[in-house]
Amino acid sequence: MKSPNIWLHMIPVKIFLPVFLTLLLFVLTIFLLILPQFETYLIEGKREVILSLTESAWSTLDALAQKEREGQLTRQQAQAQAITLLRQIRYGPESKDYFWINDMQPRLIVHPYRPDLEGKDVAGFKDPSGKQLFVEVVNSVKTNGAGYVDYQWQWKDDPDRIVPKISYVKGFDPWGWIIGTGIYVEDVRNEIAAITRKLFLICLLITAIIVGLCVYVVLQGVRVERKSRKAEKALRKSEEKYRLLAETAGEFILTADLGGHITYANKAWQEAGHLSAAEIEKLNISDILSARHRQAYERMLQRRVDGEIRRHLQELEFTTSDQDRIPVEMSLSLIWEDGRPAGTQCH
Repeated sequence: MKSPNIWLHMIPVKIFLPVFLTLLLFVLTIFLLILPQFETYLIEGKREVILSLTESAWSTLDALAQKEREGQLTRQQAQAQAITLLRQIRYGPESKDYFWINDMQPRLIVHPYRPDLEGKDVAGFKDPSGKQLFVEVVNSVKTNGAGYVDYQWQWKDDPDRIVPKISYVKGFDPWGWIIGTGIYVEDVRNEIAAITRKLFLICLLITAIIVGLCVYVVLQGVRVERKSRKAEKALRKSEEKYRLLAETAGEFILTADLGGHITYANKAWQEAGHLSAAEIEKLNISDILSARHRQAYERMLQRRVDGEIRRHLQELEFTTSDQDRIPVEMSLSLIWEDGRPAGTQCH
């Protein structure tokens, strides 16, 4: 069983941390910046819609008033037609949004879902927050001729459900009426909630995909790391085996770089040359060859590097630290690294 420290070591923080921070920034940008901004745009768009709808209904009243002016209808007839028409108009996804009319008193003239208030003075009518909403409607029209009013009102045809609402109202001077229609803020919030749920699921899916990819990368990295460790272990084992063979061999074994600097000498050579391993590693092959055999060694090395010979035995003489000369028959092999010769092995 692996210890916690080993597992922590295997977790690639450098991979997961940037991914986590990127996802966090992405989610925060959507939910803290884009969605609130989108909600603002959505409300503004709906405000424009109710303005256009009110203007359209106002034009209907104006058309009937024109017939009154032309004598085609009496005012009573024109107003009755207007009331009948506007009472029946419904729009919206559920066909439950509506128009209402009150006068400047204010007295409620038409309200499809509150017939109990029609014909009554509603100046004292207050919403649950205490706002005299019809008074605010009249004041808005008196001041600007039209405008937006926010208040709390029943949800369409459900008198038991009170929610925030924004209405656009416009005065109709010929009859002293005010016509209006509104949007429910909860409608906007429901739309935002639906979008939020979809975005959340999308973010969750993206997160799952990215985490899955990260886990895949991690697992691949772990596999590669395991193979690398296994290969290193096998290499160390092979090196130890080779070193053991070299150390116990009766023949002389030397390794050197291409410049001739000795990097290793086995015990047989150390004993013959009367030198320690530390002393040998300070020497060059030219230091231990007799003068007349140095050129022979260099020619053999060059021919081996150039590929002119593969296996060649050369009679040479080594000089010990006591200036004793030891005749040897030397075979030279190349040590390769990255496809190029990096040193030699002499034995």
